[in-house]
Amino acid sequence: MLHAFSQALSKQQWPRSSLYLITLLTTACPALAELEAWQERFAKEAPVQWRRYMERAQGFQGIVRTTVTERGQVIYDYITALKQGGGCVLRHSHWFVQSRQPVELERLNVYTPRYSFELTRSKGRSSWTLLSVTPPSREPGLASDPRVSYRWLSRLFLTPACFEIELDGTLDQHNYVVESVASEKIQGDDLVRVFFRCDGTSSKHLLAVKGYLLFDPQHYWVIRSGEVALQIKLGDKLYRPRKQVHINYRPGGDNVPIPQALIRIHRDENAGSEILTRHEFDLSEGETPVHEFQLSYYGFPEPEELRGHKPTPWWLYILLAGLALVIVSFGIYAWRGHRRAAFA
Repeated sequence: MLHAFSQALSKQQWPRSSLYLITLLTTACPALAELEAWQERFAKEAPVQWRRYMERAQGFQGIVRTTVTERGQVIYDYITALKQGGGCVLRHSHWFVQSRQPVELERLNVYTPRYSFELTRSKGRSSWTLLSVTPPSREPGLASDPRVSYRWLSRLFLTPACFEIELDGTLDQHNYVVESVASEKIQGDDLVRVFFRCDGTSSKHLLAVKGYLLFDPQHYWVIRSGEVALQIKLGDKLYRPRKQVHINYRPGGDNVPIPQALIRIHRDENAGSEILTRHEFDLSEGETPVHEFQLSYYGFPEPEELRGHKPTPWWLYILLAGLALVIVSFGIYAWRGHRRAAFA
């Protein structure tokens, strides 16, 4: 009798179970289809938009102020002026280092197709000191090359470089694994959250990265915010800090997003530290006149004059003396011939 009752109950519940399953499938299928659509759109559209934004960012110039604080105390802050025009790039850095004896220092790095140079001056001095003049390199290599700063600026809002400068590759590169892509509506904006991981980096200290980035698909797929967990090895110690990033923009020409502020929070629970880095941007699109990238603009001679005159070879003096003797001898001979003709 109990078995019969169970069968009757099962028969009554079966229609309900079927209805629940049908409802689940009808609601899940559109969600899965939308998820796949965003994954496909991210894979195809984002890399193209990133390249366009990188090219556009090469035309940015202006001021970047960076302030680093720990436990509410300013460690250091610096102002960087970036300029470009006519194939030339300039970076003017002004550091204010907080220590027992506060240090204020300026450095100017300039790249031109003809030469590169570096100037410096300390607090209270109006004149620059010339540190170096070198031939231009084809590719930016050293950190002193101002083109490195423009690479950082053009990738900071598109890649995990917003967390760590070494992570300046876009998420479509082979060292990243995209785990999921999903759309979200945040404060009326349709954004896309991308979870990713990176198991190998170019840095020997940064071992692994795992987290998410929130992209704006309506504006070049720039980053709006993100969070990652890192594995960093320094010596024999392994650190596992977490970093959060928030970026604000303003609309520029053609509605291109021009960054206004980037806030990065570094937390390490094991070390008990929290470091806040704030970048404030005052950027615009434009070009600087080419003469501002020349040494003469800062009171120094151009490289040709810097090299000076080479010592005159000793044999050249003998050659010139011999030539002068020949000319004098020929003049005397001609003069004597003329006098003979006059008295003949």
